[in-house]
Formats: sequence, structure tokens, C-alpha cells
Amino acid sequence: MEKMKKKLSVIMKFTFLSETPHKRNQYIAGFLATMTMFMAGTCIGWTSPVQIKLQNNETPFECTESGWAWAVSFLTLAGVPWSVFAGIVTNKIGRRLTLLLAAPIFLIGWIITYFSYSCYTLLAARLISGGGSAIGAAVSSLYIGEICEPDIRGRIGALVTFMNNSGVLFSLCVGPFVSYKTFIIILSTIPFIFLVTFYWMPETPYYRLKQRRRDEAMKCLLKLRGLTNEQQLTTELEIMKRGVDSEMENKTSVMELFKQPVSRKALIIVLAVPIATPPPAINLAANKV
Repeated sequence: MEKMKKKLSVIMKFTFLSETPHKRNQYIAGFLATMTMFMAGTCIGWTSPVQIKLQNNETPFECTESGWAWAVSFLTLAGVPWSVFAGIVTNKIGRRLTLLLAAPIFLIGWIITYFSYSCYTLLAARLISGGGSAIGAAVSSLYIGEICEPDIRGRIGALVTFMNNSGVLFSLCVGPFVSYKTFIIILSTIPFIFLVTFYWMPETPYYRLKQRRRDEAMKCLLKLRGLTNEQQLTTELEIMKRGVDSEMENKTSVMELFKQPVSRKALIIVLAVPIATPPPAINLAANKV
């Protein structure tokens, strides 16, 4: 009986319902932030059902094999310049507004895709949609890292990959059973849902502290933690402030990645792992040409 109770307690620790209300707020904010990755996943998965429709002449445009290969690849290729853009913008306007910016970018991409009557306009649409994907990948993890308490940060951070794969799966499940334009209409509703829901989420306390707006940082922290204990909130905010002050005083450049042995080692590991790891089967299925 005791062993059963222990097992149940372990299981309960990993359930959303068992969390205290203040942690639940962080789960909700993290989940909504990673909807950007869900939208990115739908863009990845979109290509597989549409390729079959293209072969069956069910699309309003024609595309050669090489042209289609470029259309599939442009989403990822666009991520390189867009990621730099996301990094700059998120420090200018904040993490929340940058994530909200992903929605109209995805929507513009789907509108162009809907009215595409050539492979060239489709390439432009994929180039734009790559911007939303890059913003989601770059900023959603940052947002989660800055709003969550350390003991649940890993669990909420796992939503980034989960939501991306869920978006791919959604496209693969829906695409084969609807027409080309209906498929795009369904996918274009997701940015609207994201805008309406994530709009109410707070900015990160870290970003407000970097702006030297302590009162607003406290309000953000209060929304995320849902605590009424002023002393506890003040203590946590002071810890955050020390971290922000340390970061502001010790600003580094990109060249530090190559100057410091520890940074070089970390960079090599970060670059080597994705290269050495075989791509997931779900991505191979989605991007099959």
C-alpha cells in the first residue's frame, strides 16, 4: 500500500492539475508562448499533403521537382536572417511583443500561399513564414526561461519541441482530407487564436528590469506567480535584479564565443549535436520530396 502511495505521489508531481495556482499561471503562459512553435510545425507539415495534391493536379499552381524542393527548403533557409532579426527586435520591444509579431508574419505567409498561382509566389510565402518560425524558435525559449521558476522550467521548456512536433502532426492529419484552399484556411486561423490568447500574457520581469521599470516588473511577477506575499515577491525580484545588473555590467560580444575556451567548447557541442543526430522521422515524412 505504501509503495502504491509513493508511485501515485510521483505521478502527481508531473501532472498539471497538481500544481499550485501560481505555477499554473506559468504553465499557461509557457503553453501559449509555444503556440508559435505549433504554427511553425504546421508550416513544416504542410508540404507533405500538398505535394500529393500537386502531383494529382489539385493545386492552383504547377511546380517542377526542383522548384518544389526549393519551396520546402525556403522555410528553413529563411530562418537564418530572421533569427538575427528576432534577436535584435526582442531586445528592443520585448519578448511578449516579439512573439505576438510572429502571428501576422505567419498570417501574411498563409495569405500569399492561398493566392499563389506560381512556384515563385510560393517561395516568397515560405520565405515570410520562415520569419514566424525563427521568432518562435528564438524567443519562445527565452520567454519561458525568464518567466518560470527553476523547478518547472525544464518541464515547460519541453513544450517547445512538443508543440513543434504537434504542429507537424496536425498538418499531416488534416491536410489529406481537405482541399488545398480549405487546408490553408484552417491553418491560417491558428495565428488568430494565438493573438487573442497570448495578448493577455505579461511581459517577462527580466525584460522590465532591464528597462529599469521595477514597478512593472513587480506587476509581471505578481501575474505569473499569483502570490500575495509581498516579502516573497520582493525577494525573488531582488534576485532577478542582481542577475540583470550583472548581465548589464558584463556585456559581451559575439567574439567572446571564440575567445573563451569554455565558450568555444559549448559552441562546438551546440553545433555538433544537431549535425550528428539523425533527423526525426516526423520531419523526414513532412519534408519528403
